[in-house]
Amino acid sequence: MNLAFFASSAQSFGVFHLNTSNTACPGRCETGWTYLDKTDACYKTFFWETFDTAESVCRSVGAHLTSIHSADENHFVADVARSGFKIGWTEWTWIGLKRAEYNSERWLWTDGTKVDFLAWSKGSPDNYHGREHCGELATDNTGDANEYHKWNDIRCDHRMRAFVCKKKALH
Repeated sequence: MNLAFFASSAQSFGVFHLNTSNTACPGRCETGWTYLDKTDACYKTFFWETFDTAESVCRSVGAHLTSIHSADENHFVADVARSGFKIGWTEWTWIGLKRAEYNSERWLWTDGTKVDFLAWSKGSPDNYHGREHCGELATDNTGDANEYHKWNDIRCDHRMRAFVCKKKALH
């Protein structure tokens, strides 16, 4: 069952989705992780790290920064990491997308899966000043409708508000 919640105030506007089939599922995920049946994977949000440190945190719990392979998974990951507030660029969310090589146009997922879905925001990736080699996801309202649930390339050394780890479900 999908439930949508509408929130409005003088400063922000947003629609929040709660998909009740994507919840903590006993036996599928460890405590604190959220299960997505379409991917048979578990997801968990952590906070305030650089890209490389975020990937290390994910590996320490048997996961990787999340890869995203469909629009449904992209929206799910955004929902898992959503803050509920209007956000600035440092409050976006790390995903496991990284340039294959310095200044390459080819991107790789840190978990080694194929890059078979893209959701770049308008004008991205742009590799601003030749230093943007990691991918981030806008999980909340940024003030620009073209960025909502879209990706951007950014410097890997920024400490982002959130990052999502993903690992296969338990069986």
